[in-house]
Amino acid sequence: MNAGEVSKIALARVDVAKMRMAASCQLNWSPFVIGPMTLRAGLFYTGVEVLNDLPAKILRFVFSKLDTALIELVANNMRVLVNEVLVTRVAVGTVIADPFFNGLGNWTTSNTTSGATATVAGGVATLTCIPVGGLSQIQQTISIAGADQGKEHAIRLVVTQGPVVFRVGSAVGGSDLIPQTTLDTGTHSLAFTPSGANATIQIESTDAWSKTLTQCSIEAAGTMVLPTPWATGDLTNIRYDQSGDIIFIACYGQLAAQDRAPRRPFVVGRGLRFKRRAIQRPAGHRGELHARQLLRQHYADLGRPWFQPGHVGCLFRVFSAGQTNQAVLGAQNAFGAAGAGDGGWRWRP
Repeated sequence: MNAGEVSKIALARVDVAKMRMAASCQLNWSPFVIGPMTLRAGLFYTGVEVLNDLPAKILRFVFSKLDTALIELVANNMRVLVNEVLVTRVAVGTVIADPFFNGLGNWTTSNTTSGATATVAGGVATLTCIPVGGLSQIQQTISIAGADQGKEHAIRLVVTQGPVVFRVGSAVGGSDLIPQTTLDTGTHSLAFTPSGANATIQIESTDAWSKTLTQCSIEAAGTMVLPTPWATGDLTNIRYDQSGDIIFIACYGQLAAQDRAPRRPFVVGRGLRFKRRAIQRPAGHRGELHARQLLRQHYADLGRPWFQPGHVGCLFRVFSAGQTNQAVLGAQNAFGAAGAGDGGWRWRP
């Protein structure tokens, strides 16, 4: 019955094959374009009104049978509903000093290695790391009052040139509050629940091109609203598709690149992609032992962690970019890419 409803007059046209799969009345049924018909989806007023009563487009997020959400798009704004309730942020007294990077001296750059730069001034945080094996990083430890411990907090980050690596831990170098994740260009809202009196925010990059941010602040109380590039007239032209935790969104008439609406954190067991170089001259050249040796070496020389709890069950790709490369080395035991026949080279002071 996928032909839908037709006039009673047309039902007599049994000579037309499509008419044999039509009906004069399909009450509470919705036909598929190809195949059968199905029960119409239920309608129920949940008490949630569209933002400012503006024209809206609703996108479905279905990760599993019990893990679903709705994304509400209106002119230049987005909200998220889970179990028919808007995602909201509670009021907390926690603050991030110098949230708009005016250079007030609250962000530290002490972990930035030689040859790399990390600057906070003029409303922009800039991370640049030209040396291979180096690091450009800013960090800040914030205080959590006793009344706010155990409450969900959220951090809003605006990345104007990404990607950057971000994590939050209850101690310096930790990632137990927000696991290490890569944030691309855009506005992000990431939630965490501190149990102690401190939390350390760390933002870093190991890429040679500059990464920039303009905001890192605690979200204000109220409904989470994120900016989007689509005006009211664009909503009918939006097309989307979902892959795991990410919804890919495209809009006809928009010259900008395809947008993404990712849900974080990543689900344990799913593959994570990292732009990292695990470069070492191994004892062997094949098999599982070789890959493990490469991964363990990465960042070990610099004293920074590599494996995270979310890596369990993930896939890692180990490969060489080529045989002839040129790079600036900026730290002890930093390695260059493998050369022709020499198995690679490294610098020691």
